[in-house]
Amino acid sequence: MKVKIFEEKGLPVESLKLVHKGNQAIDGTTLETMGVKEGDFMVVMVLKKAANLPPPPPPPQQQNPIPQPNPQPSIQQPSPIQPQVNANPQPTSNTNDAGDFVSGEAYNRMVEEIGNM
Repeated sequence: MKVKIFEEKGLPVESLKLVHKGNQAIDGTTLETMGVKEGDFMVVMVLKKAANLPPPPPPPQQQNPIPQPNPQPSIQQPSPIQPQVNANPQPTSNTNDAGDFVSGEAYNRMVEEIGNM
């Protein structure tokens, strides 16, 4: 395929990349082995040659590097957790919230009320 593109368009074979269904064609691979069928979409990418630019300058070096202290790992003992005990616990609410369990006579009344609805 690359040779055919070179013959028709004059683009150098080494500058062409062919992609079919997300897979790049390896040189020497035929369209048949790639599974390309008539009417399939193929991407033809033309790579530009890199310009002949001089290599970038090396990064500047420090004249007098400042020595860095070698940090010593510090081991800290965890502080003990003291449980807090409330000697006189009080209920937070005097009402029956929807999350409370109902039992006994209150349960029987609730079932009867639901049945009457």
